[in-house]
Amino acid sequence: MFFTKEVRSHGERPYGRKEYLAPTDDENTDLGVLDTKNRTGRFMALALQESLLPEILVLKCKIQGVPLHCTSTMISLRIDDQMLPMIPFYGTQILERNQRGHSQHSVHEAVNLVFTGNGYCYFDGKERPLEQGDFKLNVAAQDPLLTKPFKVQTAGHLIQRQTRLPSGEWSVTPPRGGQSLIKTLPLMAYGGYVKPGLSLDQITQIFGSLEKSDMGKGYKLRLRSQKELEVLRVSIPHGGVIQETAYAFNESFLADEKLSLVGLIDAGKACVEIIIDGGKPSVERFTYQSFKYVQEDPSTDTLDLYFKSQKIHEHDGR
Repeated sequence: MFFTKEVRSHGERPYGRKEYLAPTDDENTDLGVLDTKNRTGRFMALALQESLLPEILVLKCKIQGVPLHCTSTMISLRIDDQMLPMIPFYGTQILERNQRGHSQHSVHEAVNLVFTGNGYCYFDGKERPLEQGDFKLNVAAQDPLLTKPFKVQTAGHLIQRQTRLPSGEWSVTPPRGGQSLIKTLPLMAYGGYVKPGLSLDQITQIFGSLEKSDMGKGYKLRLRSQKELEVLRVSIPHGGVIQETAYAFNESFLADEKLSLVGLIDAGKACVEIIIDGGKPSVERFTYQSFKYVQEDPSTDTLDLYFKSQKIHEHDGR
């Protein structure tokens, strides 16, 4: 229905009720016109398009780790006036023997959840193949639906300085710089732990701390996962204490960087758009955000990523 509605204003005037303006016969002086003849049809079209939206969208993903390409960082320890030799930060020589076997899986700069091109959706609680939906997606097969970056070391040299104070306590200057710490060891970002056949909640940021070897000879880089540290109540950015040794993080973290891969999914950080083309200018885009995942068989390195609509519209051609 096309119509034109006239609205006459009866509200308070800023100069009071007394007439200070000359009277006029021109009705346009106090008459507003709201023309909706082009709006009603658009609202009806939008409602029709929204009826084509699925309640839940499920996209199948492949887990793909992104190996760290720059692994040439060197590290050394200076104790008082004695400087120990530089050795590779990402080599096995610096690690405890029992950590060397799986350290290769900890050297990732990111992990991607890549769309396989397959999936399904729910209409009125009933499952329907993705290709039967009257919509398009803004992603194609092999596109990443979510990327979790990991903190890594790319500097050429890292030097941790430890100085014994007159009190007998140690003052430690972190390898990446910053304020010296008293009786506190810095935790340095090492990379991401990504391994084939791994459950999603085990894909995590890895940290290393340079400390005395378990064998009692020299210093080694001890690797711990973010998940392990959180169990020990060492959290980003506050740090914490493990067996009477205090630890502090040597990097700063933004809000999303503190989240695990699973945490990013739960927080809705994976987004896709459903596109319904009713002919220009009525092309509508509806944003769907992740809210959970299902990984039935970790050995396949695949999972189902679930999305729900956030009712956010972007109207093309406005």
